[in-house]
Amino acid sequence: MNFTEKIIDGISLRELRDFLHRHWGSAGNEVQIDSLLIAEWRRAYRKNPVSSKDVEEKRASVLAETKRILKALFDAGFITNGHQDDIKLTEKGTRLKASSLRRYSRGAAQKQLEQFIARCNDINTRIPTADDPISLCRIQKAIIFGSFARGDENVGDLDVYVEIVVKEAGEQAIKGLFRKLRGRHPLEFTLSYLQRNLTIIQLSITLPPGVPESEMIDCGV
Repeated sequence: MNFTEKIIDGISLRELRDFLHRHWGSAGNEVQIDSLLIAEWRRAYRKNPVSSKDVEEKRASVLAETKRILKALFDAGFITNGHQDDIKLTEKGTRLKASSLRRYSRGAAQKQLEQFIARCNDINTRIPTADDPISLCRIQKAIIFGSFARGDENVGDLDVYVEIVVKEAGEQAIKGLFRKLRGRHPLEFTLSYLQRNLTIIQLSITLPPGVPESEMIDCGV
């Protein structure tokens, strides 16, 4: 995802990203609004303590600023409502949280794409074995979309939709693996392997709606 708009509702993307870093872990992770507000107040007070007579004014100011940031995050689709009063980080929010907000040349992105495709081919040619969780998965499809696919010479990152399935020979092995893997699915290990040290690549397991075929590139794995 190419975060081209640097200011949202008067707040910089870097400030929004840092706010997400402070409060959320991963996509789907939910945070209680009351806990979030308390954490922001404590952080503000530690950075700039005030006298007891000014506490309420300072608290009101922090509360208003936090709500302004939350509104910007909601409006931009980085967070959404979860259960009850909880707030959930969206996949788009996860991308912003992981983004360096740097720009990369097309050549640099191409080099990482070649490494990514090589890893896809490595996964697909591994013989399934219970000793290797990654070998149980297959990269069924990898589609580039976003600014790189549109032909931009400089990109914020390289968006890749990836579809991962379990190899038929690996289905039985998975049943006996969960205790050994502490409940983690081999897909998690596969995603981690695909992403490792590829700072420009941003993986997505869902393809955003409305992306025209002319702005998609099949990696051919």
